[in-house]
Amino acid sequence: SLGEMSTMARSRLLALSRAAWAGARLTALHTSHATQGLPASLLHRLQCEQKLNSLTVCALIRSEYTTSARLQAASVPDYSKEVEDINALFAEARDEIDYAREDAETVYFNESVAEAKKVVDDCLGKWQSLLSSLPEEDKGRLVRSMGLKMEQLKAEFDELAKTHLEDH
Repeated sequence: SLGEMSTMARSRLLALSRAAWAGARLTALHTSHATQGLPASLLHRLQCEQKLNSLTVCALIRSEYTTSARLQAASVPDYSKEVEDINALFAEARDEIDYAREDAETVYFNESVAEAKKVVDDCLGKWQSLLSSLPEEDKGRLVRSMGLKMEQLKAEFDELAKTHLEDH
């Protein structure tokens, strides 16, 4: 709405509407009876002004659209790098849990469980840190898209830890 627009955006919109109105006037003038009997050079000048006006309107619209898109992109927080890091840690944690399961009946089991715990804790810590830094709307969206994976990771490690306790 106009109330939410910045002063700069309002002035650009006003310039767009004036340019569009001027272009419409030139078109109307060119097609009306008022141009009959005008010298060819004047008609040509009017046509050139109309084309220039059209180009100006297009340039203003393109500029406004680009500026608006940049402002919107700048205002949306980008946490994709953090999500990528968490996904990489998630994959590593799942691998460590699998390695620990494979080592269940070996002397390496304690070491494998400790390594799995370290990576799982790191992944879940970064997950919690990211969630706490986000606004509620983004937090809800991220929990809906990744929350189940994180709960799965917790459950898988808890199962491994239970196995580890039973062996000792």
